[in-house]
Amino acid sequence: MSFQGPKEELLGLLPLSGQTREEDIANAVQKCLEDNGIDINKIVSIATDGAR
Repeated sequence: MSFQGPKEELLGLLPLSGQTREEDIANAVQKCLEDNGIDINKIVSIATDGAR
């Protein structure tokens, strides 16, 4: 983290086809983090649009 504080960026947009169960979304997010070399244990929060 820089002296300017935390930085907010968009990591990616993930297309989901077919079912979009909670498990499907969690798996897609986990794969995106892994593909970008981000340790999930360092994630503080993830925002969604609240869709169900």
